[in-house]
Amino acid sequence: DAQACADLERLAAAGVLSTLHASLDDPALARQRTRGALMRMCGALGSDPRYAQTLASLSAAERELVAARVAELGSREGDQLALLVDSAHAVLIEGGALMYMHTAAGGLVWGALESARARMGARAIVRAALVNSAVTCMLPITVVGGIVTAYHELEKMTNTRAEKFAMYTCAALMLYPGWRVMVLVEAAAPYWLGGHIVGFMSFFAWLRYTESDLLRSDVQLLAADAKASQPTPVPDGGAAAESPRKLAAAA
Repeated sequence: DAQACADLERLAAAGVLSTLHASLDDPALARQRTRGALMRMCGALGSDPRYAQTLASLSAAERELVAARVAELGSREGDQLALLVDSAHAVLIEGGALMYMHTAAGGLVWGALESARARMGARAIVRAALVNSAVTCMLPITVVGGIVTAYHELEKMTNTRAEKFAMYTCAALMLYPGWRVMVLVEAAAPYWLGGHIVGFMSFFAWLRYTESDLLRSDVQLLAADAKASQPTPVPDGGAAAESPRKLAAAA
């Protein structure tokens, strides 16, 4: 839309492309999503005629960077497997669906193992594993993604003491039907909690293996942001320019 176009033009003029590109080689500043963001920004600037004037105003190094990223995107357009991998990466990693896949896999494995340990038949093992996998995956989505989000949204909408009291009372009263629902869940998938633990162990092992930003301490992230927030001096001797990272955050 118009706002997104204006934001992209403002960020490009502020030197965000060079900042993001330089951060890829700096361990203190590197972010896993930086490459994807840089690729999408360069792709838009290099292929959309609406940004022709903005592209012409960039430095020679930034125009070369845009051309290189556009060429890389063009080389991948004919590779269906690469496009599929990029799409899956956007959904799983950037969209946060990977955690639920790990919990589902953990529920499947734990349900199958516990059912086999109970000496069930093959068909019963498959059924228990699938049910346990579905419950293990859906509970975090429902409780964390649904109920907790709804609770925080309602809390933002309440201002007076009476509204807060009514909301907290209703939330407390919902614990009883919630407990009844969990009894039914336990009856349908008694191994879901073990699968949940196995899934999260797998998820955090994957985060450690891929050196995800989620496992970086606040001290590291704050130090990186402080380093990136250093003002850039203006060549003509004027006031220091606003940090491109601050402009990116504002957008």
